[in-house]
Amino acid sequence: MYAELQSRRGGTINTDSASGSSSPGINEESTTVEIINTNPPSEFGLVDKQRHFGILRYTVTNRFRKLMLIALVNLVVFAAFFLFVFFLIVHLDKKHEDILVSSTLPAPTAGPMNKNTTCSPQDTTTLIFAYSNDLKPDQVLNSWQTLRNNCQSSYDVYSYARLDVNSDLKNHGYSTSLDDIEDDIKSDLPDPKESYPSYYFGSNILTCIRVKFATVSLKINMFQTMFTSDMTLCGAKMYFLVKRLPNDTDVSDLVFLLRKFHISITFVVSEKPSGGMNQQVLYTLATQTNGFCVFAEDHKFHDTPAWVPSFWPLYLVYSANAGVRSTGSLTLPVFNAPLLGEYHICMTLQDHGAMQKFRMGETTYIIKGPYTLDAVPYNMTLGFEYSDDEINILQIRIYSVSAVDCWVPYSS
Repeated sequence: MYAELQSRRGGTINTDSASGSSSPGINEESTTVEIINTNPPSEFGLVDKQRHFGILRYTVTNRFRKLMLIALVNLVVFAAFFLFVFFLIVHLDKKHEDILVSSTLPAPTAGPMNKNTTCSPQDTTTLIFAYSNDLKPDQVLNSWQTLRNNCQSSYDVYSYARLDVNSDLKNHGYSTSLDDIEDDIKSDLPDPKESYPSYYFGSNILTCIRVKFATVSLKINMFQTMFTSDMTLCGAKMYFLVKRLPNDTDVSDLVFLLRKFHISITFVVSEKPSGGMNQQVLYTLATQTNGFCVFAEDHKFHDTPAWVPSFWPLYLVYSANAGVRSTGSLTLPVFNAPLLGEYHICMTLQDHGAMQKFRMGETTYIIKGPYTLDAVPYNMTLGFEYSDDEINILQIRIYSVSAVDCWVPYSS
């Protein structure tokens, strides 16, 4: 007997009798054994690998698409937030321009302001004291007291103004009495509830100066009674305590008007402003009109009237603006002393705050004097030392204790 092995797909073995007949009486049956091959055929291996790789590639692609979608959503949200902030700032600035700033004082009945431009430095004139609502009340009051002690009786009219007020309230006044104007200031000190609501609101300080000359819309009438026929515009002196900076960039119109009326302007600017963007514009205005601009810490504001002689009973006799940088010396224009007498020399040390670059001082300005000088020409040389190459425009002023009868020419 022999067995024949047949391999087919399904794996079967057939066992049959090899002889012609079987043993009598015995029935033989064919036996079939099915063997399952557990090893996959080699020809299907590549297919399985491709199938697993396809699943992996589908999973990675799907996750990458999700990440890209999340990144796109984040980008859209960020862009929307940026646009919202941008339009909010634009809206706030536009809203600030549309604020109606007015006064509860009655309209003047004495006629237009005195716009005489032929006054002399020896004529009595108007002193204007203005301060930001963002300052503290004691800073304003202490500064006024120092100013009053130094100005003596050089003026016939006194005026005050509270700037940066976001309300339609009384915020200015004038009087021929120092006591009366002081009472007005005490009753109208800074109030935080009336401040502008945002850092981005620029100060209205330059707008208020423009109103004095009626060069802006009549709806802004904060100072409509600042100059009446009882107040002298020519030769007036303005003293500003600045906590909030303006956003203005062009002051060419104000330069023309201040020069025309020989108005002296002094800015004391906080080294840490409460708002606004443009620090340089105030310095530029003072530079081009023979004025003076200094930067100080808020707690030192009350000392500045004793250190800045621009509104003392003194007379400006020399004004020069010098551009300096790094280390060196500069020959200044000749000073022709008009008479024998005492003189104060005052100058700024840098054209911005806070003090950083000048190596020989702790404040942005200095004053020296009085010096007794003869009525002769003086040649002057300025030595300086700064820590970088940035150009600073220095304001150099000389004041005479004795009266003079002519105005100093303006320089650029």
